[in-house]
Amino acid sequence: MSKLIIHANPQAMWYQIISEAQYHTDVKLPLELEYYLALMLNEMSKEPSLLAEPVAERYLVAQHNSGCLQQTQLKRIGDECLIIAGLFPQRAEHRHVDIGYYHDIGKTAYHRLHHIFKAQQIATNTYKQLVKYFESISRMIQAMHHVVAYS
Repeated sequence: MSKLIIHANPQAMWYQIISEAQYHTDVKLPLELEYYLALMLNEMSKEPSLLAEPVAERYLVAQHNSGCLQQTQLKRIGDECLIIAGLFPQRAEHRHVDIGYYHDIGKTAYHRLHHIFKAQQIATNTYKQLVKYFESISRMIQAMHHVVAYS
């Protein structure tokens, strides 16, 4: 029998969906990534459109910026690439690029963020973990579609 997922808090709903998707894909993420994904998915679900401009172009623009603007742009690029690779892989086909394009740019954006924070002596392992688990998270996000559809 199907079950209905209802939560007063949207992050709690995303967290439950993430937990179930991990179970169905045999992926076990570090707890900090589960929380990051729940927050990221909640924020991205409020966005009407993703990737209005080519990702590589936006990444190059971000590389020429600095400070908070650069960090915000890199985080956005990494998050969008993760969502596209997981939920909308057909966008890669439509743009005549391999899904690896989104994997590579997303991982590169997160990798750059990790090094920016490391240079500032800010202790964060999140972006390093996002690079490490990018493909697994992408598969897990693909599975979320089935978790939500059949819940």
